[in-house]
Amino acid sequence: MTQRVVITGASAGVGRAVARAYAARGARLALLARGAAGLAAAERDCRRLGAAEVRTYQVDVADAGAVVARDGYESQQTDTPIDPATWRDNLDRPSDDERDRGAEGVFTDRARRHSAALWVSAHKPAVSALTLGG
Repeated sequence: MTQRVVITGASAGVGRAVARAYAARGARLALLARGAAGLAAAERDCRRLGAAEVRTYQVDVADAGAVVARDGYESQQTDTPIDPATWRDNLDRPSDDERDRGAEGVFTDRARRHSAALWVSAHKPAVSALTLGG
């Protein structure tokens, strides 16, 4: 059975990477994001990678009027207004509305494909056997 996956923040960063991974598995995807350019590029990526179906929704999930929620939505909200003059991130407007930023991020230049520490922690029995045997 084909997986059906809804991904928020699908236009960039971790959300974009998750969308690509599920697309490569042939999943049916619903991609949600605020930025138009990033969302369109994510859709192209996912289709190219083999997603069974891709639907996109340009929406801000922090806007209660833009999404349908059954429980707990009110507990995630605040009445404190955001002052755009002092706000320093992209919560008040998408950073990829006009330009696709891809799945890259501030840590991209430090990212590695392999990690010796991760390999060792995932293969503890083999490492222990080698250590005891050697």
